[in-house]
Amino acid sequence: MRNLKIILLGLMCFALFLTCSTSDCDVARVRFAFYRSSATAPVQKEMLHIKFQDDRLVREAHGSDFSSEPDFVTPHSKWYDTRTSGTVIVDISLVTESGDTVAVGDLSLTLRPDWYWQVDVLIRDSNPMELCIGCFGHRAFELEEAYRESATDSLHVTWGGNSISDPVIY
Repeated sequence: MRNLKIILLGLMCFALFLTCSTSDCDVARVRFAFYRSSATAPVQKEMLHIKFQDDRLVREAHGSDFSSEPDFVTPHSKWYDTRTSGTVIVDISLVTESGDTVAVGDLSLTLRPDWYWQVDVLIRDSNPMELCIGCFGHRAFELEEAYRESATDSLHVTWGGNSISDPVIY
């Protein structure tokens, strides 16, 4: 009986090895962060709603659940595991408590093994890429006039990524 248990345990370990030796077992992640233009800005993190899907799961992240921590003081979501290939589609909206939508945006990111993406949602009056180190792209979306601090404020989305196991240090 003991030998049978050892054999079964060995077979399970071998099966796990075969499964995890494929790229499907590599880690891939995505996280979201929110930057507002000032402490008195009319757009607050609680208005942020993100829906994202990676060919497998549809999930949501809400600004009201974002947290800050000493090494990253900007409000951000937890890390979400994603597939290691395919695409993640991200839909972003800013919605008031009464349900009015004040801005919407979207983007697609190519997934790959051993990689994380961070998507930053910003309210700014100019392209934030000028200040961004490690960003790969940027898109700007219209923001309802009543929610702008300046006439040129928009909803900006930037994204960047890095290797998980061997990150580039900026």
